[in-house]
Amino acid sequence: MRRMTIVGAATICALAATIPSASGISGGSTLPDGQHTYTAKVETSAGTCSGVLVEPEWVLTAADCLPTEGALGTVTLNKTVPIASQVRRTDRNLSLVKLSQPITGITPVTLASKAPAAGDQLTGIGFGRTKTEWFPEKASVATFTVGAVRPTELDLTGDADTCKGDAGGPLLRGSELVGVHSASWQHGCRGSDSEKQGSVESRTDDINGWIRSQIPSMALTCKSAGNVFITGQNGALRLYQHKGMTQGTFDWVNGGGQQIGSGWLGARTIAGPDNIVWAFVETGELRRFHYLGGTAWEKFDGKDFKVVGSGWGHYSSDPAYRNRVTVDGRGDIYNIQKNGNLDFYRYNAAANSWTHRTITGGWDKYNLIVAAGDGVIYARQPGGELFRYVYDDVTGTLSDHGGVGVGWQMFNSIFSAGGDILYGARANNGGELLWYRYLPASKSWVSGNGKVVGSGWYGEYNLTAAPDSCVPVK
Repeated sequence: MRRMTIVGAATICALAATIPSASGISGGSTLPDGQHTYTAKVETSAGTCSGVLVEPEWVLTAADCLPTEGALGTVTLNKTVPIASQVRRTDRNLSLVKLSQPITGITPVTLASKAPAAGDQLTGIGFGRTKTEWFPEKASVATFTVGAVRPTELDLTGDADTCKGDAGGPLLRGSELVGVHSASWQHGCRGSDSEKQGSVESRTDDINGWIRSQIPSMALTCKSAGNVFITGQNGALRLYQHKGMTQGTFDWVNGGGQQIGSGWLGARTIAGPDNIVWAFVETGELRRFHYLGGTAWEKFDGKDFKVVGSGWGHYSSDPAYRNRVTVDGRGDIYNIQKNGNLDFYRYNAAANSWTHRTITGGWDKYNLIVAAGDGVIYARQPGGELFRYVYDDVTGTLSDHGGVGVGWQMFNSIFSAGGDILYGARANNGGELLWYRYLPASKSWVSGNGKVVGSGWYGEYNLTAAPDSCVPVK
């Protein structure tokens, strides 16, 4: 059984200040100024650890460095800031900590997505003890060799060992982060007489998806601007493009929009992926449009649309059903039938055919549904309670993620750009358009009260956005 020591924080007596300066983790050298500046010093009630900046407000470190409650400590890079919160992994000695304010002027580390191999030469950095120093002012750097690659850890060999205070520091392959320091035999470290050598790292290469899912700015890939289509009360169809989808900023390509069509009254219009726009017309027709840019639309027998279905009129003519139909990022249509069933439709354009199935019943309790990703469906009850579901189109199963919000009855229209981003138009303050983003991994909202990204949106006839504008990073 291995009985390595966690290379985390440790309190050492004051006589350490009399030890002369020397280089190394326990056999390396002092990190030169200006190199690997994303290496952080993490200080808690227990002492000093290390960390690595992965985004301006986020640092990876070892979970054993941090208390589980109370003040979490501080992180120092080019300034010292308090740690606001942490998210711990349960399968390895690793925590992702959120800072109380962002670090500027330092480029975060690049995350590796490929595992190291046995025999690889890697670079380790940390603020821990050296061979002669208890508390080095500068970080140390050393070269390590991969001895073994295990499911969640790496075993390292070489002339150097990580020491107390190095925990959480980066292990690099070139400029890419492959792990953070966890434990070692402390060979060659100040205050240790261990004759055994070797260090252990917590792997990071295999959990990019988890890291990104916790960090709002990394969890999505968005287009430079998302298409938002507005049908005015005069029937004009206008295109707006929102640049601030990721963080909900008031940033539009064209504040006044661009008219791209007319005569769009009498239909419930919903945008799909790949510039497809669906119109559920009062006559019952389901029309499929393909927007080509500017004011151009693909022609079908001389028309701007192709009729691909019938019997859909109540989603336009009946106010109770206008918000009971939606289109997801795959282009699939979900609708609540009059009998309360939630149904699924997929159109095959090449074959001009449909796949249809009933997903479940009892959805007449919802007065609005909106898709916000591939199979991601938000459903609102009349009292304003908002629920989130995910439909697996392969297995045909619907996962119920439960209630995620209240107070959503204030919006007469809710639409999505994908990526669990929701927009809501309300009457307040001249018809505000509010932006929301839900984080499924942490079951929280980026901004609980929403962010105002527009005005004058409440009285429009129809609002919709391209649902493939943002997609989660896998």
